[in-house]
Amino acid sequence: MHQWKLRDNPAYDCGNAAQTIQHIMSGCPKRKFEGKMSDFFRLTSEALDWIATLDIRL
Repeated sequence: MHQWKLRDNPAYDCGNAAQTIQHIMSGCPKRKFEGKMSDFFRLTSEALDWIATLDIRL
């Protein structure tokens, strides 16, 4: 978001230095997806629920 000038700084609300897709999906203590990457390819209910409830401002 910072690189597109939509935020003033790159810091992420969980305390990580930057908000990246990699961090959000697998490293974020608040939002990481507990399933497998293949769940997104198969559009499992878990993946769809995670996407639907993701609380990130874009």
